[in-house]
Amino acid sequence: ATVIGVSMASEQNYAIHRARNHLDQAQLNQYVLGGEELARQILFEDFEKQPGRDFYAEAWNLQEEIYEFEEGELILTITDLQSRLNVNSLLSQQNPGLHQQRMRRLLASQSLPAEILDRLMDYMDADQNRRALGAEDYDYLGLDLPYRTSGLPLVHLSELMLLLDMDEETYQLLSPYLAVLPPEVDQINVNTADSYLLLSLGDG
Repeated sequence: ATVIGVSMASEQNYAIHRARNHLDQAQLNQYVLGGEELARQILFEDFEKQPGRDFYAEAWNLQEEIYEFEEGELILTITDLQSRLNVNSLLSQQNPGLHQQRMRRLLASQSLPAEILDRLMDYMDADQNRRALGAEDYDYLGLDLPYRTSGLPLVHLSELMLLLDMDEETYQLLSPYLAVLPPEVDQINVNTADSYLLLSLGDG
């Protein structure tokens, strides 16, 4: 009877904790959705006032929205992703050499190895033709935890961590300058771009 009683109490305790975790996750999800909706409204107002032009002196960048709730706070920040290099533009059929040159310059400015570009392009392209410094399925299938290249544009920037020999330090150096957008989005907003991004636009 004692064993059964302890078991019942333990199961009840686990059930309470599971329910609490589900409730916390549901609340957090609603806070995040609320933040996204507020960001959408701010950006829509900005679009109505000055369509086709974004710079740091506008309200979307000046406003710092902080919302406190019982167990924490939510801070809303808006980042112009067109102030970064779109990695998927490397697959664009329009002037692909230009996008590759920009990526090479960015890697050089951060003192990062040039093979990252070849490995990124090999990871995204549909063929199995290995570039000079790249890596295709054959290289990844030989790893302790084997997998294949995607053969598709990236969906999330964290996919860069799947590149051969990519480490956390390199990823953290690169991620502030890169974005994942549709391949046809290849323009960079010079009003919001970082100085390293501006240097990547051309030699000299």
